[in-house]
Amino acid sequence: MTVMSRPLREEGRVTSGGHGRVKSQESRVKSQESRIKSQESRVKSQESRVKSQESRVKSQESRVKSQESRVKSQESRVKNQESRVKSQESRVKSQESRVKNQESRVKSQESRVKSQESRVNSQESRVKSPSLTL
Repeated sequence: MTVMSRPLREEGRVTSGGHGRVKSQESRVKSQESRIKSQESRVKSQESRVKSQESRVKSQESRVKSQESRVKSQESRVKNQESRVKSQESRVKSQESRVKNQESRVKSQESRVKSQESRVNSQESRVKSPSLTL
């Protein structure tokens, strides 16, 4: 039976199982390190995708706010136009009322003129034939 030197036994590199067990552990460690690196890479990829999605969400929110602002502006313009239309309709009604008043006054004046003409004709008729009145 071979006697192992003390330093090798203390380092734990040489055991009853020999070099096979150490190599197996080293292989398992390397495999785990590889899996850890792969998972880290996947995490970074997912973080990148999350950032990209957050950026897209912010962009969409900005577009929505812009559209809401445009809608409010258009609603304001529509209200202004409706107000102007109502004002114009009111002015038109007022003008129509004034026109009717003027037409009524014109008819009244025409009637008065006819009445005066009739009186003038009657007086002229009396002046022309004074014998009829006697």
